[in-house]
Amino acid sequence: MRTIRKIGSLAFLLVLCVGLARAGTDGAAFYTEPQLIELLKKIYDWPAYEKLVFITADGQTFIFGGGDPNEVTIKFSYLIRTLARKGQDFGTVTNIVHNHKREFVDFSPADIVLCEQLRKLGFTGEFQIFFPQTDKIKTLKRR
Repeated sequence: MRTIRKIGSLAFLLVLCVGLARAGTDGAAFYTEPQLIELLKKIYDWPAYEKLVFITADGQTFIFGGGDPNEVTIKFSYLIRTLARKGQDFGTVTNIVHNHKREFVDFSPADIVLCEQLRKLGFTGEFQIFFPQTDKIKTLKRR
């Protein structure tokens, strides 16, 4: 009986520690804004194909797309598996950045829906657009 209690206590402490570690990283950016801009300038170097970039609290960068100049098409299951292979999940992602062609100056309705879906899956970071022509970042305001 004592062994079962000890195992239960250890399991509880493990879950608590993992939860606290995650809570400490939610929304905490690894890069300062100038560092983020320099990183994004390299990622979105010409030609600036549509790309979706995930940056985690420990600085890992995941780049999706880049083959189609107009869009990034990707399944959530692929995103989840790719992050998990490196010990990450949506809760550890601090920034999700994508780009638009020049004619877009704001978040599209599809961008807003994507952000809402990612939030339901645990994403708590910044959802952003990077404009390679001007090296500016725009962040979607939270509701």
